[in-house]
Amino acid sequence: MKLLITIAIVMFLIFNNLGNFGMLKEGYRADMILLNSNLITDIKNISDISTIWKEGKVVANNE
Repeated sequence: MKLLITIAIVMFLIFNNLGNFGMLKEGYRADMILLNSNLITDIKNISDISTIWKEGKVVANNE
């Protein structure tokens, strides 16, 4: 029963916040990593991080 309650709460939280997700736009929340190098050309570029955003705020900037 606790599992069902937990799932219901999590689903409510997810669907209740859908309006703030899926876009990079002023006023929206975003978790995003900006890379300096192209990840498609070399998977090792995943570690060449420029900036990290968490909930729309810069939390790390390596420029």
